[in-house]
Amino acid sequence: MSKTTKMKTVRKFDFDIDRFPAVVFESDDWGSAQNLPNWEQKEAFDKIVGSRPYYPKLESRKEMLALFSVLEKHRGADGLKPVFTAFTCMGNPDYKAIRANDFTEYKDISVEHGFPPGWDGTDVVKTWKEGISRDVWHPEYHAFFHHISAKLWLKLMKEDSLKGKQARALFEMNNFSLPYHLPEYDGYTEAEAEAFIKEGFARFERLFGYRPSAAVTSDAYPWTIRLWAEAGATTACLTNFRLNNGEIVYYTTKPWNFQDPAARCGDYDVEKNIVYMTRNVWFEPHDAGTSAEEAFAACENNFSKYKDPAIIQPHRINYSVFPESIAEKRLKELDRLLSMLSKRGVYFLTTAELSDIYRKGYSKRKLSNGTVLRKWAVCDLDKDYGEVTELPSGKKVRITREMTGNFLL
Repeated sequence: MSKTTKMKTVRKFDFDIDRFPAVVFESDDWGSAQNLPNWEQKEAFDKIVGSRPYYPKLESRKEMLALFSVLEKHRGADGLKPVFTAFTCMGNPDYKAIRANDFTEYKDISVEHGFPPGWDGTDVVKTWKEGISRDVWHPEYHAFFHHISAKLWLKLMKEDSLKGKQARALFEMNNFSLPYHLPEYDGYTEAEAEAFIKEGFARFERLFGYRPSAAVTSDAYPWTIRLWAEAGATTACLTNFRLNNGEIVYYTTKPWNFQDPAARCGDYDVEKNIVYMTRNVWFEPHDAGTSAEEAFAACENNFSKYKDPAIIQPHRINYSVFPESIAEKRLKELDRLLSMLSKRGVYFLTTAELSDIYRKGYSKRKLSNGTVLRKWAVCDLDKDYGEVTELPSGKKVRITREMTGNFLL
């Protein structure tokens, strides 16, 4: 099992970041029934894993609609709404079935079919799809079982050890939030991992109606990326992370993963047929929480110093969290950041759009009122689209090979 981070890549297309200051919001963890199912269980949970200032929770319709409303208040330089690329988990443990087989086999509940007892997932999937129809939500693939190796988890719960007792106590609460890390792919052969990646991608396609084009996890081995690509992904995210102060980090506490501190955003892996993406703006609630000003300054630094797009990381915990006052604060900071970015005149893209521009020189994304075509490099298109609408001017134009811009088909 190779753990090398060396990747052979080429540069297929670049674009003028001064003309097209691109911003992508990559938000992880959606759909994971992890940490705290309800506030009433806080005391019991704290006795097992210790207290903390805030707790991730399964998203609710109310919380998601509040997030959608903030996104819809703003517009990019092309007149289009900001959009979250929502990296989504495809299953959670079926505690009843696992208990029935005496912890010998992992069974789960696909998010297609709901969530474990105790986790109120009422209308969560419906609301995801509503966000898609409102042009502010674009799901991509995050995990089959979020940051947990099911094989190691089941083994742990049979142990007569402190960790085993903790795991079983959490299990009895229909909870898998261990206070330490069991990486998703650890303990699995490539063939075993391939099986649940294929199933995860199949669930995603049944649920959303399209194959995921991007995948992300800090648990990935180099071969995980190949398996994602073979399952249909064209983009691997989080190849490294540039913090707001400019420092490159790549999870040194997780030495098994594929991350590469030298990787550039948009590099193309010929062998795997996949584009690597990086992140470079931290926008999280940790400590006092990242302010809009700090995140905006990091965006500007990426544009001007590194000539990179701004790829902003706000995890689900910003907006679905106990206590709820944290979400209120984070929504206000998001609103302020979006105001600054909109005034700056940025373009809001999904991960898939940005990846396609690096791969082909152009991208297409379906919207509720048509399809946005972003042609940011001199390149050939897949076909002649005839007369199209230029954005934001609204003029009717015919696209030439040399032309660049944003268009509505």
